[in-house]
Parts: sequence; C-alpha cells; structure tokens
Amino acid sequence: MDSERSAAIVATLRAYEAWSLVEAHHPRGLASFAVDAYIECSTLNAVLNDSEYACRGLRPLAFPGDGLEDAATMSVRRRYQSMRRAQVATRLAVRAADQRLFKLTRSMEDDEFIELGHAVNRHLRGQ
Repeated sequence: MDSERSAAIVATLRAYEAWSLVEAHHPRGLASFAVDAYIECSTLNAVLNDSEYACRGLRPLAFPGDGLEDAATMSVRRRYQSMRRAQVATRLAVRAADQRLFKLTRSMEDDEFIELGHAVNRHLRGQ
C-alpha cells in the first residue's frame, strides 16, 4: 500500500474515532460544544463574582487596621488569602472559557447567537 493511501485511511480512522467521542460525550452533536462553552463561561463567571463578593466582606475582618492580630483575625486572614489565590486560578479559567466561547461563536450571525441562548435555556431546563 502506498503512503498516500495509508495516510488517507489513517486520517479517516482518526476522524471516525473523533466523531465517536463527540457522539459519546456530546449527545446534542457538534452544536453541544457551543452550548457547553456558553454554560461553562456563565458558571465560571458566577463563581468568580461570588468569590469576589465574599472577599469584599472578608477583607475588613482579615485586616482590621487596629494593629491587633489575634488568632481569630489570623484565621480569617488565611481564609481570605486562600480565596484570593483561588480567584487567580478562576480568572485564568474564565479567560480560557471566554476564548473557547468566542472561537465557537465569532462567525455566528445575531439570530444564530440568539438561538444558542435558547438552546442553553432548553438544556438547563432539561437537567
């Protein structure tokens, strides 16, 4: 068998294997990639907003400004600092999710993007 024919067969098998993975993990087909990216982006943004809200409440408790550093203050400060570190990772995840969603939707017309929003709502109601 010549190398050109062999490469074509390998490419076909890889495409078939990729499509099998899509069918197994994305029952809505290729359209589900955009739905999943939209949901992931919204979920991560909500997590980040909740975390930032919690940090705004903890900051005055973690750094009271009175110079007293008792055990309770230090405990709150450690909690606050761990939340801030987690926010860095969440911000990176949000940025990656935003990029994935943009890549999947950048060529969509307005009506297609609106239909994506409807598909997301249908998917979330079905869960």
